[in-house]
Amino acid sequence: MKQVLLGVSASVALYKSCDLASKLTQAGWAVRCILTENAAKL
Repeated sequence: MKQVLLGVSASVALYKSCDLASKLTQAGWAVRCILTENAAKL
């Protein structure tokens, strides 16, 4: 299984990252995310 670590800062990047993580998971990737403090507030 392929793995990817996705770093998310905030704002529009957060919403696009959710879509990307979903598509990668559907394609068989193991996805882990790291959020900044600001991204975690959204």
